[in-house]
Amino acid sequence: MYSAAIIGAGRIGCEFFDSHARAYKSNTNTNLLAIFDKQFKKAMEAGKEWDVPVIGDQYWEMGELGIDIVSICTPPRTHLAVAKDMLMCNKGLRAIYCEKPIAIEIDEAKEMIELCKERNVVLQINHQRRFGTPTFTFSRGIFNTGTHMVYLLKQYFGEITDVTKNQLHFENIVVDIQELSIEKHVFELGIPTQDLILKGVEHLVECLEQGHDSKSNGECALRDLEVIWRLKKNA
Repeated sequence: MYSAAIIGAGRIGCEFFDSHARAYKSNTNTNLLAIFDKQFKKAMEAGKEWDVPVIGDQYWEMGELGIDIVSICTPPRTHLAVAKDMLMCNKGLRAIYCEKPIAIEIDEAKEMIELCKERNVVLQINHQRRFGTPTFTFSRGIFNTGTHMVYLLKQYFGEITDVTKNQLHFENIVVDIQELSIEKHVFELGIPTQDLILKGVEHLVECLEQGHDSKSNGECALRDLEVIWRLKKNA
């Protein structure tokens, strides 16, 4: 079992239904050992809600707990500093599950990636849509609308890497395919919104167990951040 801690007891950390706290509590392979927030009252409320010990104003004290996974759920501009502290005080740290975006500045994102590589720590960014399985529904028969479907999904997700029963596989995601038995011409792509952080924790545990990188790793997050900066500069 992997021990986990959360830095930041706000909405995505502990308050939302689909939160990091719920994900760790729901996964049989993780044990949530500590919660920290600089607003101690907020941390105490979260600790009571999830029956988890609360760390005081010095979160590096959790280094004594032997934490395997740390979720960083603080504002984006603090992500690098918190990651540095966690890497410094948790010598046995194995993974960081960082909220999006990885950082605001490109250089900070690159530094976080390099620091985690140096320590052989899995870095996973919570671009949680990567952990869901979209469902594409259509009607009027596979040969009437199927090629439209394939073309549209390739526009969304890139080239198809494999085809299995009722599924199209892309580099970073699998799409379930469902045909509706109605005459109306229908195309609809349904994106799941529930339990995505839980699926992210499941994926992170799988990475640790099998020794491979996350499909939502730092490099992916860096590329996305670079696109955002290009948009901003061209605005």
